[in-house]
Amino acid sequence: MSKFPRAYLSIGSNLGNRKENLKKALLEISKEIKILKTSSFYETSPWGNINQPWFINAVIKVQTKFNPCELLDFLQNIEKKLGRIRPFYMAPRIIDLDLLIYEKENFNNKKLIIPHHGINKRLFVLIPLLEIAPRLRDLKSGKAYREIAKNLTKKSEQIINKIS
Repeated sequence: MSKFPRAYLSIGSNLGNRKENLKKALLEISKEIKILKTSSFYETSPWGNINQPWFINAVIKVQTKFNPCELLDFLQNIEKKLGRIRPFYMAPRIIDLDLLIYEKENFNNKKLIIPHHGINKRLFVLIPLLEIAPRLRDLKSGKAYREIAKNLTKKSEQIINKIS
């Protein structure tokens, strides 16, 4: 077993050259973190604030030397470097990097909640996550993410298309 923890991150973009934005983010992440697996890219309809351009999303599995809060800071610094601004909640964005899962930890402070609070509600996260980790289970409920995604698909209007 490695001494470095593993984590899952989501990456997304809906402004500018979306694919290129994801590739730049992956390059920046790889400067400090080992990327173990990368899902396909998925074009997805917006969720939450639906009056904005469509996204391209993916999920990556990484091995990191950072603790959860350090990892979040690292990801937010990459977002700033790549030009992300936050004029309002769920605004369109050049890049969005989220820490989804960190080892088998449940973590909650003012700055960070792990597992990410939105995993179980967002097909644009679950589908790429399941592509690279099909047996993963929710740490809080113990339910298989595959079952959560199946149930969510029945009631979701979100459109998700694999593009690469």
